[in-house]
Amino acid sequence: GIGMIVNPEYETANEISKIIRFPSAANLDSFARGKIEMASIRIHSDNIIRDSALYDLRKKVKAKILVCAVQRDEEVFIPSGDFVIKCNDIITITGTRSELALFMKQTGVYKQKVKNVMIVGGGRIGYDLATLLSDTGRNIKLIENNTERCYNLADTLPDVTVIHGDGTDQELLQEQGLEYQDALVSLTGIDEENIIVSMYAESKGINKVITKVNRHSYSILNDIGLETVVSPQIVAGNLVTRYVRALHNSAGNSQIQTLHKMVSGKVEAVEFVVPEDAGYENIPFKDLHLLPNLLIGCIIRNGKIIFPGGDDVMKANDNVIVVTAGRILEDLHDIFV
Repeated sequence: GIGMIVNPEYETANEISKIIRFPSAANLDSFARGKIEMASIRIHSDNIIRDSALYDLRKKVKAKILVCAVQRDEEVFIPSGDFVIKCNDIITITGTRSELALFMKQTGVYKQKVKNVMIVGGGRIGYDLATLLSDTGRNIKLIENNTERCYNLADTLPDVTVIHGDGTDQELLQEQGLEYQDALVSLTGIDEENIIVSMYAESKGINKVITKVNRHSYSILNDIGLETVVSPQIVAGNLVTRYVRALHNSAGNSQIQTLHKMVSGKVEAVEFVVPEDAGYENIPFKDLHLLPNLLIGCIIRNGKIIFPGGDDVMKANDNVIVVTAGRILEDLHDIFV
């Protein structure tokens, strides 16, 4: 009679593996079974779109993407076309994987593929992550402090180099070639250790640094340069939230397919399927009265990606991605005034 089973450690490892496969993004979420991606990136002073209004982006970049949300300090915006992007903004963009990569190349934030990965911490997340990555041909080093655990990891992960030692020891990290790694993932059981190791890796210029924290109240982590932070609690919470809301609207209304919380939980992106005879089908968006601080991020229709304008419509069986801040959506009807 169990309706849902959640393995937070495995789901967290899966999230990290997706980020490693696309290291240009600080965070990465998938919709429509991977047809569309949503990524977050920080705008630095040398980015060509800094100080640009969103309606001018197409003049500077040719990629087909949409800016769905912007975090500026502690504020979050669902931007309109006249919104101006500033230095240090964290923008969330959506598009296909290839278009996101093109956007990042054109704006100078693209990072080369990760080949060498160092994992600090051989607990369940470290084991699951090493298992997921070992089949991809990457070179993986896993550092674990517990001797018996090291033997177990070495037996079960034949393609992974298992190192016995303290992953917070700078000398050990240097001996194991930290500076030659493309990515470092800090997964010890202590948040403070993960933060310290990650800051050290950042200071050494490691291309991609991923930090696991259990308490996601560290609002200063972005300010000190740690852009990719994962929390098993939030990963599991997103899955449970999606399941509960799907149960709530299972009486024949629009179904929730995917739900992701972003920008420290302040923004939600929800993927719905448009039901038959919904009442708002085939009506241009310009004639629909949508709630403020809400954006229709994307429509997927028969495999085609549509970034809707005022003349576009929703049709039955469309997948619709809605991005909103400060609001809970349980049904597609909830987007209307």
